[in-house]
Amino acid sequence: MIKYFSTFSWIWTFEYVINELWLNRECVWYSEIDKHSIKTYNKHYPKHKNYWDIKKIITNDLPNFWILVGGSPCQSFSDAWSKKWFEDYRGNLFFDYIRILKEKQPDYFIFENVRWILTNNKWKTFKIINNEFDKAWYNIKRKILNASEFWSVQNRPRIFIVGQKKSLWNFNFEFPTWTKKKEFLKNILEKNVDEKYYLSNEQIKNRYKSNYHSNKSQLLNNTCCCITASGTKKRIILNEDDITRKKYYDKKLEYNQVIKLTWRTLTEIEYERLQGFHDNYTNSWISKEQRYKQLWNSINVNVLKEILKNLDKYIKKSKIL
Repeated sequence: MIKYFSTFSWIWTFEYVINELWLNRECVWYSEIDKHSIKTYNKHYPKHKNYWDIKKIITNDLPNFWILVGGSPCQSFSDAWSKKWFEDYRGNLFFDYIRILKEKQPDYFIFENVRWILTNNKWKTFKIINNEFDKAWYNIKRKILNASEFWSVQNRPRIFIVGQKKSLWNFNFEFPTWTKKKEFLKNILEKNVDEKYYLSNEQIKNRYKSNYHSNKSQLLNNTCCCITASGTKKRIILNEDDITRKKYYDKKLEYNQVIKLTWRTLTEIEYERLQGFHDNYTNSWISKEQRYKQLWNSINVNVLKEILKNLDKYIKKSKIL
């Protein structure tokens, strides 16, 4: 029986992958405080027990488990946010992840966050993180993996840290390598999209005048830029004419040409596809904005699946040796 404890669970990306890969598994507890995310979580796993606030977790109340999974909030470490690192409340939650790791001593853990924790603050942040894992008595492997390298249509680089208890065998785990197969945004678009997602002529005109308009529209024949928690939803110009699109970027189109562009926002289902979930994975009865938010903050399914596959192979091979 593979028992795991899920921290900062959000909409359970780890659970989504673990339950697909391993038949004999059990989530001993999970920890999440966002009420909208809990609704999505309970939609799929109503019997899982929520411990809510990680800071209030009493480790003696937790049963033993084989692997700890999760990634503390990234806003404190992200290049797009405050960069207060551990001084911020959200960044400080990392130490509660460490507290559980130290006191429960599972065989393995997987930790995910934005790539900036590796180099931000002149590497000081990662030195602290690395030292904490070492003091918890774990050997670690780390690597930045991009979702676009694993059959995803999204450019989403994230750092993944996999740890093994030092008392076990030598840690020779290897991360998955990229697939070299590029996917395109046009291949994951819905066929019939409600008019509410389309921009009006006035909205197109305003964006055309903006200095940032080219950064907010995605190319159909390319991967999508990373979806983020900043609140800016990705938009696409559906016209297939690359010459017209380039002229638009260069502001060489007249207004009467601009309003002929077909421009819309990516839908919630398209966001689910960008992250590797199945359609309507998030709750259709919660607000559209909450669905976007849940997907912005999730881990890409495709990348996580390959990591867990490699971990499973490594453990089976090591036990034979």
